[in-house]
This record gives sequence, structure tokens and C-alpha cells, in this order.
Amino acid sequence: MYAHAALSVLISKLTSSTDFAIGTPIAGRGEEQLDDLVGMFVNTLPLRAQIDSSMTFGALLESLRDKDIEAFSNADVPFERIVEVSAPARSSAYSPLFQVALSVEPLGDAKFTLPGLTISLSTAVRRLRSSISS
Repeated sequence: MYAHAALSVLISKLTSSTDFAIGTPIAGRGEEQLDDLVGMFVNTLPLRAQIDSSMTFGALLESLRDKDIEAFSNADVPFERIVEVSAPARSSAYSPLFQVALSVEPLGDAKFTLPGLTISLSTAVRRLRSSISS
């Protein structure tokens, strides 16, 4: 959700858009019929971002968190069904519901180092938790 919020701010700044969706792959086996099948089942989930420039990053993160959790509760709805119901203008030049996708891969104990600055995954998680709780 932190990556979703950061990417949303960047997209908003670059495009001046304040209401858009970012697609994200989501894995799941919500259907009992899939239990005996081998393989990974992935669906694409559009996550809506509504950016208000007067919001703090913490407030934006909280807002997106609530929307993301609501979207995740509908993760088993096939992407094709979402497109069908929303009936957006179709073009072979771009995806019907989003033009940016966000996929996060676990990095383990990754570190980013600059002179006088080192950020690790555990440091970033601690800072994120403290910004959410304040």
C-alpha cells in the first residue's frame, strides 16, 4: 500500500490527474474448485487512487489503505468481468481500466546505500508503521 501511495503521488504529479487506477496482479485460489489444480492463479486488480493535493502523505496512505482492502475483498472477480460491467471505451492501444501496473517482488534483506545514508527494508517498514500510527 505504501508503494501504491508513492506511485500514485508520482503519477499525479507527472500527469496532473487526480483520479485514476493502477493495476496490480493478485494471486488467489478463492474458488473451492481450484483446490485440486496445480499452478498459480493470478488476477489483475485495478486499485483506484484519488489524490487530493491538500492531504498529507499519511492521510493519503490511510485513504488508499481502506480502498485497497475493499478492492482486495473483490479480488476473485475476473478482470474480464470488471471490464464488461464498467464498459469503458475499448482500444487495442491501451488497457481498458489502467495504463500503469504495480507489481512488488519480495527483496529479502535489500539495502539502498548512498554516502551518509543506508535504508534497509526493516528501516522502511519501521518508518511506515510509525507514520501510520501518528
